[in-house]
Amino acid sequence: MTRIRVVGRDQPIEAPEGSSLLAALLAARSPISTSCGGQATCGLCRLTVLQGSSLLSPVNAKEVLHLGNVAKVVSIRLACQALIMGEGEIEIDVPAVVDVAARKREQARRGFAERAQRRRSVPGTQASPETPLEPAPKAAVERIEWRPRMLNPGPEQTPDPDLPADRKQKSQRS
Repeated sequence: MTRIRVVGRDQPIEAPEGSSLLAALLAARSPISTSCGGQATCGLCRLTVLQGSSLLSPVNAKEVLHLGNVAKVVSIRLACQALIMGEGEIEIDVPAVVDVAARKREQARRGFAERAQRRRSVPGTQASPETPLEPAPKAAVERIEWRPRMLNPGPEQTPDPDLPADRKQKSQRS
């Protein structure tokens, strides 16, 4: 049996060889964030191995995907992927449990507030939420009228009467 000491917890956790750190922590009812149940898809079960990293399985591709190559240097692991490979003592630091649903609600609320602020603001001014802004003046719309015109009128066709005089002469020559 391997002994796992968690920073901030008085009692060490005993875990058999071949089990993951996540399974050991959950069996001991130690709080750790996870939403995928140990499938390495959420990346929430990050922890720092302070001592005994040689007793754990090597970092795999799933961990590198979530944590990056720097994780190898600073001993950050995913608890669901770190398997206990030998007997001894491992010391880990588990971050506080994150309420993912609350975090997503807060992100959505902040995003909504930022979008609302952008809609209220006019370029070049600072808008305050207390004072409603007047709508921006509409830019003058240039009206372009399009009329079909014959480019090369034949002898039986007359040039466009709205054509300027100098252009009438050019179109008659061609």
